[in-house]
Amino acid sequence: MCSDQINRALDYLEEQDIEKVAYSGDQVYVEEMTDWAHSYGLRSGVNIIEVDDLRSVQENVFRILAVGEAEEIKRIEKEMKNRFSGSLYATRSLPHFCEILNRDAGKDKALQWLCEFYGIDSTAVISFGNGFNDVEMLKWSGLGVAIEEGEAPALEAANDIALPVNKDGVGRYLEQLILDERIGR
Repeated sequence: MCSDQINRALDYLEEQDIEKVAYSGDQVYVEEMTDWAHSYGLRSGVNIIEVDDLRSVQENVFRILAVGEAEEIKRIEKEMKNRFSGSLYATRSLPHFCEILNRDAGKDKALQWLCEFYGIDSTAVISFGNGFNDVEMLKWSGLGVAIEEGEAPALEAANDIALPVNKDGVGRYLEQLILDERIGR
């Protein structure tokens, strides 16, 4: 993200009652070491660095994360999309996370780039997803498969649904495609 994108996102988020996190390289920055930030660092195995102002972190920032109550995050995502649709990409990765990224980010765009690079048609792509941030990828792929128990928008966007992760849904789905000779020929 460029400095203008970072500052615009932080200016908007400053007005909200949420926690803010900035990702730069392999570092994670917060303005306050809350219980959530501390446990996030432990769960994720990353060192959380506390700074007075996230605007002081400008180099190699690739994501800003807004963390809060699900309804507040849903509102923030919608507002960010309305205000910054041409300059920033906002998506909920979990009900209580809104990720703000470069406008050219997104799983669908990453897959599209890879397919163009390797000369693969989108109709030959199978994608799996369960979250809000998977919706566009599921729609873009030739076969978009949502994971059972995923978020409603992902389930609605998908062509099919696989068993949940704890039942090896992706593995079983791919195995069935191979057995049915739909892939791997």
